[in-house]
Amino acid sequence: MLSIALCLSFRISLAEARPEPQRTAKTDGIALVRIRNSRFGAIEYSSDTGQSWLLIGRVAVPAIGTSAAKTPSGSLTKSSNGLSIGIPTSRRIDIRLDNGARTPPDTLSVYPDTCMATLTTLATQGTVMPGLWSSRGAATLYSGYSPAPHDYLLLSVDLKTASTSDTLLEALSRAAKDYAEYASKRHKATGKSATKGYITVTARFPVNEPPTSATFLLDGRTVAIINRPPYSVRWDSRDWADGEHLIEVRSIGPNGTILSQTHTLIYVANGSARGG
Repeated sequence: MLSIALCLSFRISLAEARPEPQRTAKTDGIALVRIRNSRFGAIEYSSDTGQSWLLIGRVAVPAIGTSAAKTPSGSLTKSSNGLSIGIPTSRRIDIRLDNGARTPPDTLSVYPDTCMATLTTLATQGTVMPGLWSSRGAATLYSGYSPAPHDYLLLSVDLKTASTSDTLLEALSRAAKDYAEYASKRHKATGKSATKGYITVTARFPVNEPPTSATFLLDGRTVAIINRPPYSVRWDSRDWADGEHLIEVRSIGPNGTILSQTHTLIYVANGSARGG
């Protein structure tokens, strides 16, 4: 059994009004890569129009803004420091390999190097259309877009016109295998035991800032909302696939702000997981 206590403190408004993205027509005939703009946010690819996703990397530092640029709108291009996503109204978001250095507000840093290399391959060998992803599917990047916490940036790779479609899919598949090995080696290097069986996650908060509720997320999906003490959940990790998972806990204040939030990576090893 694993207990995780969480007490980082900062505030983000949940009620900020943002334009509704325009839904794109369809996502067949393409490979999709989505990037969750948050600490340890998953970078995943799908070859079946978003029905299933495979992890190829994670975000080390999310982007919190954009910058002026000559990057063509609606494009993913290679730059001197990595990659740039062109946004309508001559703005951009940069993507670069995390190196531990301070990251500019317009830059999203990722790891490991195999993930960054794969994204670069997509930019240089494929036809890539940046966008957004939500529960309703793919959407276009709208004019004036600025990245918010937990947004999903989307890279749509056209496979119907690309002569290198097989190569691009092979690169994505290889990146998924590489990340699985990377996560396993990183966990072993910590010397900690892998998570098995039941896991209890408890959120603890500063006494002077009691929350009205706590939200628990697994791999970016909300799985429990607790509105009274004790703010804890108990899960059976045998329902999850073996490998790395992200647990997030948010404490919500009376006016809808996030009082505290943490991101914790765990490694599950049950041997015969029921999850997929």
